[in-house]
Amino acid sequence: MKVKFFATIRNYTGCRQADVPVCKDMYTLLHILSETYGDAFRNHVLSPDGEAPGAEIILMVDGRHIEHLQGLKTPLNENSAVAIFPVVAGG
Repeated sequence: MKVKFFATIRNYTGCRQADVPVCKDMYTLLHILSETYGDAFRNHVLSPDGEAPGAEIILMVDGRHIEHLQGLKTPLNENSAVAIFPVVAGG
């Protein structure tokens, strides 16, 4: 399964994308990635209790925001394409 990292998220991962073993859902994936990339990554992509996405993060599966799917319970499979973006403000 491919996970792509965008913009400032790359500062925490040191890469643009990673191939990871299939996880059952987004919750599991984010916790595994947090173990791999450390506390700075975890603090940005997860809420302090680890039970919700971070407030300044956009998580997409197959081009759809997980808020429009099943949130962190969104199921994943070997063909899932996950993208992790920071929220961006502009003007």
